[in-house]
Amino acid sequence: MSIYSYIYRNICLADIAVVGADRFITTNYAYYQKYWMQIIEFAMQSSFGSIVYYDGRQGNYLEKYFPTPNGIAINKQQNRLYVASTVNEFIRIYHLRKDMSVVFATEISLLSSPNKIFIETKNGNIWVALHPILYKAHKHMQNPINTDERSPSQILRIRLQDNDKSWVITEPYANDGATICGSSAVLFHQNSLLIGSLFGRTLHCDIDTSQIV
Repeated sequence: MSIYSYIYRNICLADIAVVGADRFITTNYAYYQKYWMQIIEFAMQSSFGSIVYYDGRQGNYLEKYFPTPNGIAINKQQNRLYVASTVNEFIRIYHLRKDMSVVFATEISLLSSPNKIFIETKNGNIWVALHPILYKAHKHMQNPINTDERSPSQILRIRLQDNDKSWVITEPYANDGATICGSSAVLFHQNSLLIGSLFGRTLHCDIDTSQIV
């Protein structure tokens, strides 16, 4: 199966993490393709989403029953896999083996709905773009030009410690949606924070990391 055929067949695709030439891991946020069936999935907080590894020829399940998987990321050493669950409000961390199989490591509860993830290269800190009020993000997606339907934005940084057995969570940025509506992606590099939104707008912030330890 070609890459294009694989992506076409996985129309519930949420995110991709590249691990090599023609090799990547994807998240499929839902099982059903019809919108109204997906709404039922989300309302029931079902575990019909999946994580799939494509090896250049075919796709293989890493996790077949995962609740609304969305953002996915891999660390620089390619031995950790991070997957966000939007509806269930957590990030799950796996040990990623050389054969691309996974072993559960830990789960971090966020009390907010994560979208996409960014991993700092030098220290492994996790940056997450989130929707603090998920139903407002959904309403914003239904009518993005309606300025009365603002979706709040939130960025969290997770600093792992004790060999990933504990962590410290800080909130470098939060907004009611007036400045940037529906934060969906985040990048951090040399004290510069870049926040992407669901529809169009990008926000750049200068961050003093010493203030968010």
